[in-house]
Amino acid sequence: MDELILKVLGGDATSEEAQEVARWRTEAPENQARYEAVRRVWTATHPSPLPGEVDLSVVPRIVQAAAEREKEARVAPKPRLGFRTPLLRWALPMAAAIGAVSFGLHQWSRGPAPGVALQPSGVGSETFVLHDGSFVRLAQGSRLQGVGGVEERRFELAGRALFAVAHDEGRPFVVMANGVETRVLGTRFEVRAMPEGGQRIVVLEGRVEVVNSHGRVELVAGEVSLASPGLPPSLRHPDDVLGLLDWPEGALLFQDTPLAQVAREVGRRYGAVVVVEGEALRATRISAWFSTEPFRDVVGSLCAATNAVCTVTDTLANLR
Repeated sequence: MDELILKVLGGDATSEEAQEVARWRTEAPENQARYEAVRRVWTATHPSPLPGEVDLSVVPRIVQAAAEREKEARVAPKPRLGFRTPLLRWALPMAAAIGAVSFGLHQWSRGPAPGVALQPSGVGSETFVLHDGSFVRLAQGSRLQGVGGVEERRFELAGRALFAVAHDEGRPFVVMANGVETRVLGTRFEVRAMPEGGQRIVVLEGRVEVVNSHGRVELVAGEVSLASPGLPPSLRHPDDVLGLLDWPEGALLFQDTPLAQVAREVGRRYGAVVVVEGEALRATRISAWFSTEPFRDVVGSLCAATNAVCTVTDTLANLR
């Protein structure tokens, strides 16, 4: 029944399937409760679904995770910020067992497949989840196309994109733009194809290699490369690398990022101070994205996902 519910919610159900779901919802209170649980999960997954196959096997686990989170919030002995809007990204508790949590439930989407391109469908940027769990935020008018490959994850970019790449040591992640290749294993970085040719690469986490026909350079977090036509890629060390990321929706995409780092970038984005107490909590790794959610909702999501207790005002948040 979960599959039919998702088809109804996504507008893909036939009239007969929609009627079947409607009848089933009226047959028992637990059926209606199940429908509402699936609907809450569906509406929490704000980024656009990607083309390709859909693996529905994770839905029951996600619904159960949501129910468990709600139950914990009700019985918690201390006040916690809960999930108060449908835009909050749920976390999967199964990942917490290995010291990491993950937001964004379009993880079951598959794409982009070879020959299929992603591009924002409306005004502004749009965030997608790739087939390997990586996140990409595409600027308006940009285009990302998967070009296949078994031994690597290779894409062609036209425009501008912010990536949070899932680590896969056996399959490098490669972005081609204007004849320049950016190669990573797992990191956060921005690629901007320049109108005059070449590209600019900004590295937030990890290490990347930038290659064109005139040379190559390796970058680590906090470094920038300009790869201009006819010249080898340069290496620069700006004082404020985050200041280069002028995304209107913010640059909050994280992939296996320590919560301490997440807190610093969230605080900067909202002009607030976010304090994380305890080394274990600070080291908890987060895979998540946020765009235009209010500060309280972002912190509330982090707090609930990590089972932390939060104290939050408009300019200060404490997680412990």
